[in-house]
Amino acid sequence: MRRRLRLVCLGWLLFGCGDDGGGSSGGRPVGDPCERSTDCELDCVLPSDVYPGGFCSRWCGDDWSCPSGSQCMDLGGDIYCFRQCWTSDECRDGWGCGSAGACVPCGVEPSACAADADADADVEDTPDAPDEGVEPDAADADADAGADADADADADADADVSALPNGSPCTRASECRSRLCLPPEMGGVCAARCAPDDPCDYGYSCVPFAEDSDANGRTDRVGYGCYDWTTDRTQDGLACTEDVQCRSRLCEGGVCTRLCGSAGDCVPLTVCGSATLPLDDGTGTYPVCRFETVAAGEIRAVPIATLTMSTGTTGRLGELWMPPNAVSLQLFAQQMGTRGAYLGVLNAYDPANDRIYNYDDFVEGRDTPNWHMPDSRAASFFVPISNRVTFRVGRYLWTPVMFAPDGTSSFDDAVEWSAYVKFDPAGATAGRLAANLYFVGCGVTASTAPTSTRFQAALDEWERIYATAGITVGDYTYRDITGSAATTYSTVAYAEDIDQGEVGPLMALTAGRTEHAVNVFFVHDFTGYGLLGIAGGIPGPPAVHGTTHSAVIVNLDGAWGYGGAFLGQVIAHEVGHYLGLWHSTENPEGGWPYGGDPLADTTTGDTNNLMYWQAAGGSRLSAGQGWVMRRSPTVRTP
Repeated sequence: MRRRLRLVCLGWLLFGCGDDGGGSSGGRPVGDPCERSTDCELDCVLPSDVYPGGFCSRWCGDDWSCPSGSQCMDLGGDIYCFRQCWTSDECRDGWGCGSAGACVPCGVEPSACAADADADADVEDTPDAPDEGVEPDAADADADAGADADADADADADADVSALPNGSPCTRASECRSRLCLPPEMGGVCAARCAPDDPCDYGYSCVPFAEDSDANGRTDRVGYGCYDWTTDRTQDGLACTEDVQCRSRLCEGGVCTRLCGSAGDCVPLTVCGSATLPLDDGTGTYPVCRFETVAAGEIRAVPIATLTMSTGTTGRLGELWMPPNAVSLQLFAQQMGTRGAYLGVLNAYDPANDRIYNYDDFVEGRDTPNWHMPDSRAASFFVPISNRVTFRVGRYLWTPVMFAPDGTSSFDDAVEWSAYVKFDPAGATAGRLAANLYFVGCGVTASTAPTSTRFQAALDEWERIYATAGITVGDYTYRDITGSAATTYSTVAYAEDIDQGEVGPLMALTAGRTEHAVNVFFVHDFTGYGLLGIAGGIPGPPAVHGTTHSAVIVNLDGAWGYGGAFLGQVIAHEVGHYLGLWHSTENPEGGWPYGGDPLADTTTGDTNNLMYWQAAGGSRLSAGQGWVMRRSPTVRTP
């Protein structure tokens, strides 16, 4: 029951970006503040204590190349592009021109900011003295006279313009140069106008409000103004209970949201809809991103992006907002090329902005709340993979990663990313699982399996075990693999090299199937290792057929002699991996940093648990294991 997993060190990989194949996004340049990748021309290093306000950049450790006006620099182990500078005046607030000639956070290199502060203190603000004994030049006199005339003309032109700039306290629009005074609940200050399709500068949100357009003391239309949020306000996509908690001052469906000019302004699973705003004279409307209506029990496939990724680097930050009634999220990445690499997630954040996964922490045994291991050619990231993780409404963020096998050169490839979201208003208390059964040169065929007493006993045992977790197994299809494929894959060659071996090619024979079902291959044997079974991933692709991970394989002839119940336990064990279960107890000699799975209600050393690493006759599932399995998008709602 060996897993198809390999422990590989990624300690040298850092945050960064890969090209998404679309060229420049037209966003902000290197060094500008940001909150999400789409803010930037390259990518966004998210706001943190080290990088307050975030900054547009990309990881450059692979080739040390950066756009013009920036340079690749190692700042405390973070290898990013930083904006070049001569003085701190060229850097934004809170950043200074560091010793390497690039803008860096003051908290990282305090001397970069202190030097300029000292220089400013040394400069006396005194008027220039005229040169003694020198008569003013006639041309200079003419220029001065012209300047005075221009100033007088400007003063006359400005005589009817309100004096208050944006940000000044105000009580009515006529006091402001912008002719817009935000209401008291939004600060009561002069502000720039904006529109749903014409956003504000960074640090401001375009916010709708009830406006008195004709100054008669009654609000009569929806106005839009640039609201100066503070950093303690909640970002878009994160949890909220009321508008005032949000930077956007828009709380919809339990998350902070944003205005939209079109559907393209909203993330998948949200739509550009309409909201109402009470006015003194009637009711106004404004466009806002809100969760779309999803049918109860639906398992939604959501295309994310096809990224052009380089091995040894990370891809563009992924973002998806989970609607109410969603119970799980499974990301799935798949290479488009023929040369194998390892794919996965480097780190992930939930809607509370808590980091729920970090690769380095995980492989070093620091027990991240959510578990995940990058895998070959295709990989899944499943939330929640343990009941220690609270699945929340709102924004999930993740950083894709791709790396080459040890000892091979780097290369680029297109990687297709998608997501599968399961909705169940009942909270995933029960489920049903269908199965496609394939027979590959073994002692049972598609025609004999339905009447084979021992094989049917194996299915009965599988059904019995899963019934204890609230999952009904059934809706079987039977099919033989024939011809040369049956000869080739009757005994499956397992290989650690991801471009060798027969496990992936056999699983890819599921191409063309359309059922929402798990695929199970029964073979004569495996070469080496003494394997009884192998799963296409933890978890495997959710009812996605035709990939090199789209099935489990069971050594039917190797298990046959131990009886139908034993064979059923092997099937249930491997499908358990496919649905998201790790070994309840690991092989103590396997070099794995954990003694068992991340669940609190499984016990290390319990040979009665179905997911014990060896076939020891165990068939028990804990409540926590059932909780994870029922949330798999491969399992349908009843």
